[in-house]
Amino acid sequence: MVELVLIEEDVRGKDAGEGERMSRKYSATEVSEHNSAEDCWLIIQGKVYDVTKYLDDHPGGDQILIAAAGEDATDEFDEAGHSEDARKMMDKYLIGQVDEPSTSSISNSSSLFLYKTLPVVASVLVLSVVVGTVLWRRKRTA
Repeated sequence: MVELVLIEEDVRGKDAGEGERMSRKYSATEVSEHNSAEDCWLIIQGKVYDVTKYLDDHPGGDQILIAAAGEDATDEFDEAGHSEDARKMMDKYLIGQVDEPSTSSISNSSSLFLYKTLPVVASVLVLSVVVGTVLWRRKRTA
């Protein structure tokens, strides 16, 4: 019985149109269970991809995909600068969509925001201290 289910999923993934595949919804928790080299699913832009069979062919190496397995990899995918051909190739591995917002993408966005803004805030703070010290010394000597 288990083999039959796996075969049906493989056939649906290869032969079904995007509309039919997109009708299958997965929770982020369900996707998170597929987090190994033997069973590697990714969430990219709210869509769920089973990239297990693509691991050996990925130009950046299988470890990049395995590291993101079971998670929302939208930011990583977008930052990698994939070509249009690579984006079209993804259709082959599309198996559905996420039925709820991914908390990992929200936390990744928050972390990324802090990571990018923290150096700017620190620089402004240091500059303010330096300028304040210089002005204070000038006022004190005058």
